[in-house]
Amino acid sequence: NRQAWLKHSRGHFFAPSLFPPFLHSLNLKMASQGASLQNYNNELVQSIEDLRQKREEVNRQILKEEEDKAKIQKELSILTDRLQQLNGSLVRKTQARNEYDKTIQ
Repeated sequence: NRQAWLKHSRGHFFAPSLFPPFLHSLNLKMASQGASLQNYNNELVQSIEDLRQKREEVNRQILKEEEDKAKIQKELSILTDRLQQLNGSLVRKTQARNEYDKTIQ
């Protein structure tokens, strides 16, 4: 059995329309689904924020490690140059020692 209902919105009355009671339960169901969707959206926003924080932490770690890497590369370059100098010096001194050995014999 359908009954005529008057809808009221902001103090204005509209012409009577058919508004069966099952629509009321449908509206409640939709409201519940809307609340569930809002909860899901809130959880999604929180998850995204958590991911952003984790990304920021990883980014800080990357920047620190890149800084450490650059420092080590500079130290390695200095050590490589020093090693080349020592190798050159050893070659010259070994040659000189060999010349002394020849002269002494």
